[in-house]
Amino acid sequence: MRRLAAAVAVALILLTVGSRADADQTAAGFSTSYQRIPGADGISLGAVVLTPTGQGDGPFPLVVMPSSWGVPNVEYVGQGTKLATAGFQVIAYSSRGFWDSGGGIDIAGPPTVADVTKVIDWADQHTPADTSRVAAVGISYGAGTSLLASAQDPRIKAVGAMSGWADLIASLDPNDTVALQSVAGLLALGNITGRPGPEMASLQTKFVTGDFDGAIAEAGQLAPQRSAATMVDQINANHPAVFLANAFEDSIFPPSQYTAFFTRLTGPKRLLLAHGDHATPEVTGAIGLPNETWDELTAWLRHYLTGADNGADTAAPVQLKSQRGVWRGYPSWAAVGQSRTSYLTKPAGLSRTGALQPQSSTGWTSGIAAGVPTIADSGVALVSGALQGLLSIPTGVATPLVDRSFAGVWSGPVRSRPVQLS
Repeated sequence: MRRLAAAVAVALILLTVGSRADADQTAAGFSTSYQRIPGADGISLGAVVLTPTGQGDGPFPLVVMPSSWGVPNVEYVGQGTKLATAGFQVIAYSSRGFWDSGGGIDIAGPPTVADVTKVIDWADQHTPADTSRVAAVGISYGAGTSLLASAQDPRIKAVGAMSGWADLIASLDPNDTVALQSVAGLLALGNITGRPGPEMASLQTKFVTGDFDGAIAEAGQLAPQRSAATMVDQINANHPAVFLANAFEDSIFPPSQYTAFFTRLTGPKRLLLAHGDHATPEVTGAIGLPNETWDELTAWLRHYLTGADNGADTAAPVQLKSQRGVWRGYPSWAAVGQSRTSYLTKPAGLSRTGALQPQSSTGWTSGIAAGVPTIADSGVALVSGALQGLLSIPTGVATPLVDRSFAGVWSGPVRSRPVQLS
């Protein structure tokens, strides 16, 4: 697979960037090469290297881009060409264990994080990069890796983490409930596009045999060193400018764990939330198409790596996009709005449906059997969230048909006029 992936990478690079560097040696452009970069523990990483041309001899600020789970290094070539043309040295590489990179998939373990540092070291010796001005940028798996690397390498002055995680357990086991579709999909994709390492193989065995408690217990032991939320003190000490972006309906990494992490950051920070499912708000930008998230991130990198006076440091730290396409800015996550508590009443009547009310209701109990699915679910991972976020098609549930033997149902009053949620 590694040789095939390398051949595919080179072919896609040629198709994507053409001969831009040769067209006009005096205009701002870039040169492109495929490189094998030594990673941690002696493995090698397949990388696409984009070097600015027609923009002087450098040194240029460096942007390191670890790939998403199951995606090769060409994932970022479209956006990488824009960054290189704008004067950034870019290295996009396939994450450890996937495609043309060596090693096994360790679920963002220490070797995967150390690979970022090894790529920076290689760039210092083989490219006109200024390794005192480095950004780590990625989507999904690459986002989590970038955040973790910023805790370990003080040369990283900016982070762009889109559709990633800060708390691995809160993402894949929200409310102590395994995200079955997400976990199954990630495991399948990892086996198709890569080589599971010992950690992934062990978790996978427990998961496919139905030992969810064992899998979560083991994941709980692995999660702290794979979660930026547990390393927030180190990140704050290194003081990188952290740019976070996610989708409201993300079915793999719910945004709630990002907002909690964002609140704890003390350095320059920005949080963008838009509607859609996992990676849908920024995936078009990765391949080079117009994209609001990437535009904001590029301005962020320009300011914090080159000192550009573009207002990136004065814009509202929290930006939320409505389904009508309107962005609203807030000075903090707390300013978005306060939560409101509703209290449950005892399910009653033939429908066994309870009510939601502002006052507490005590002195009653109600029970259901557990472990049996009903039609009340969140839909299909990646699909339902995208339909709801991008086309305003919500996940439909016929409430009267929900089996009350295995589910509790409570219903609030019908609203006669629109209500602003945030």
